[in-house]
Amino acid sequence: MLLCVRAICAESEERAAVLRGPMDVLICAMHAGRSAPLPSPTEAMRHPFTDELRRELATDNAHQAYGAPDAVLAKLHQLAESTGAAELKLVTPVYELADRARSYELIAKHNT
Repeated sequence: MLLCVRAICAESEERAAVLRGPMDVLICAMHAGRSAPLPSPTEAMRHPFTDELRRELATDNAHQAYGAPDAVLAKLHQLAESTGAAELKLVTPVYELADRARSYELIAKHNT
């Protein structure tokens, strides 16, 4: 079985949260039945997340892998084990291509 997981890895939890912000905005739009372009991290920081939206995001994000390398790898292993997935497909929806490439580099580097 193949499991698709959103994975955003950065040098720190704080940086990963900034990189995740644009996707959080898109998830909120999808929950509201709207489509939207991917905002920049700066635009995402200004998004008015209500408490209800934050709860929805927490539920959605609990099944994804975001954070510093150790946290991301632990989550990926946990997701694979709990679902029985033999293969993971990582999707890294971040605003800047360099941040996406760095995320994959960090995951590969720490997955040894």
